[in-house]
Formats: sequence, C-alpha cells, structure tokens
Amino acid sequence: MYIGSSLVRKPTKPLLWTKPAKQVELPDIKSICKNRQDVENENDEDIYNIEYNIEYNIEYNIEYNIEYNIEYTIEYTIEYNIEYNIEYNIEYNIEYNIEYNIEYNIEYNIEVPEIGDKFCSGMAQKGTCGIIYPQEDMPFSDSGMTPDIIINPNCIPSRMTINQIIATVMGKLYTLRPQKKFKIANPFMENSTTLLNDLCNQLIEHGFDYSGSEALYNGFTGRRIESQIFMGPTYYHRLKHMVKDKMHARSHGQVTTLHRQPNCGRAHGGGLRFGEMEKDCVLVHGATQFLNERMFLNSDPFQIDVCKDCGMMSSTHKKCHMVSVCTDVEHWNERNINQKTDWWSQSKNYDRSYHTGSNNRHYRVGN
Repeated sequence: MYIGSSLVRKPTKPLLWTKPAKQVELPDIKSICKNRQDVENENDEDIYNIEYNIEYNIEYNIEYNIEYNIEYTIEYTIEYNIEYNIEYNIEYNIEYNIEYNIEYNIEYNIEVPEIGDKFCSGMAQKGTCGIIYPQEDMPFSDSGMTPDIIINPNCIPSRMTINQIIATVMGKLYTLRPQKKFKIANPFMENSTTLLNDLCNQLIEHGFDYSGSEALYNGFTGRRIESQIFMGPTYYHRLKHMVKDKMHARSHGQVTTLHRQPNCGRAHGGGLRFGEMEKDCVLVHGATQFLNERMFLNSDPFQIDVCKDCGMMSSTHKKCHMVSVCTDVEHWNERNINQKTDWWSQSKNYDRSYHTGSNNRHYRVGN
C-alpha cells in the first residue's frame, strides 16, 4: 500500500481573501506562504512567465514531500475441532488463531525549489523559476527590504490577472494599518468604481507613491534604478509542478503503427515533442545537423525510390507507370523522407484517384 503527502515548512494564511473563499474555508488551508513580490523587467528580458527567486526565501520556505510506503503481511491459522455423535447432533468447536505482522517503511524527501519549478500565486498567475540570486544581489529599497520574487510586468495583461495588482495594494495597506476593510478583497462592492483610487490615496497618506511603486537600488552595482518598481506582499501556493518530476529522456523505444513516430506520453516511454518554436530556435542558431537529427533521424526516417527523369516515386519494383522510358533501374534514386510525409502523400493521391477514377497511385516529388 502506498500513501503520499506533501508538507510545507512554515505555512501561513493569506493577508486578505474574498467572501466566497471565506465561506468554503479556503484561507484556513495553510498551503501557501506570503512573499514580497517585485514587478519589474529585470535585465530587459522580454519573457512573460519567468520568475526570479532568492536563496534566502528558498532556505526558509522549504517544501517537505513525505512519502509513506506501507507494506503489511497478515499471517493467520485456523484450527477446526468437529465432534460427531450417533444421534446426528453435530458439535462444532472452532478455534481461531490470527497473527498480524505489519511493517511500515516511511521515506522523507526534501524538495528544494530549483530552476524550472513552477510557482502560482493566489490569483492564478503562474510562472517558472528562471534564475536564483543570493539575497545580496537582489534589488533593495531605502529601508533595506529586498523582494522574494521578481516577475515580469508583461505577464499581467496576457494572463488578465489585474486583481493581483489590487490585492497587492490592499495587502500593503493591511500591513501598515490592519483594518477589516483591507482584509476583504471582493472585486464587486458598493465602492467598486472608486476602490482603486481610494486605496492609492491611502498609500499617499503612509508616504508611498500613488501607484504603489518604490525606488529600488541595483544589488550588483548599488546604483539607483531609474524606473519605479511596483512591490508589495502577495501569497503563493506550494510547489506542485517540479522539474525533477517532469524530466524525461528517450533514445529509442516503441513507435506508432500508422506514422512510425515515437509514442506520446512520459508514462508510456514516449518521445519528446519538438514543436514549431523549438524548430525556429534551432534555425536561428544555424544548427541544421541537429535539426535534421531531431526532426528526422530520431523521429520517423523512411526511404523511397524516386525517378531521375520524371520525379515520380514508387514503392515496389522501381517501376514507373507514367513514362515508358523510366523503366530502367539506373533512372532511380533513393531519397529520405518522413514516414508521415509518405503516408500523407499516399492519402492525397488516393483521394485524387478516387475522385478521378484513375488507378495511378504514383505521385511526384521534387528532384
């Protein structure tokens, strides 16, 4: 029997929540931790879902993944004592001797966040860890406060998580003035039309900028960063999608019957998907040999016979039925194509032959 569970080292409750979340007791589930979030474009990298973490936050927010492997064996013996008499009165004397032997094997796995792990805020703003900096290299404010997580501002419009900005402002006010009106972050209230302006005006009363931005200093050079950076408290869910659980590699294995391509799925020992964007990245680097290896040799290589004169290809006997002069064996070359391309060409040729009534099943490829 196998039982697995995850425990977070120092779980905390959120600073604010909504009324529907309070009714389902969502804030009472301590599966999140508060972090100081910094929204800026670090090093001018236009990457939407990249987050930067510091080592200090990782050391004090370690997730413990505890796996319980319980193996048990039950040993029992039954003894029967049956006595008969002449009057057919049967008396049963049964004794049960049951012995249980249960063994527990508990394994503890400490999972530390690393590059490639996925994080998710309470407002469903997800992102992956792009790099981990030590605390002394992170930006810092006039008071010496450093952010725990840096996110790119381009992720807010694309994911349409504007409520995260409002929740960050309300969380910032709640830490300065713990009041009930800052704890309930319902988007639709009586003052919903002027809610953001009221919150920003209260930030001015506490000495902050109207937009909630602050002036930070570069941790590498110590110079002040010219742009204003929006920073405030927010909370993040515990790690779920970890890169060590998703790592997968394959050199050879099973292929599909139709396309002769590797199976899909990590659980089935399938191949890795090499999509359109991956292809573009390889082309930009000029690695044509690597591209040929990934998309052809390790996928579905296939050889066909192509006529030198007319460009037709045949699957049997190297014979072309289109031109009589192409029957010579010397007029044929072996070409490498993808099996899926060959299957697609045969399907298109079958459809053309079906509609035209022709029995010709040969098709032309480029010389």
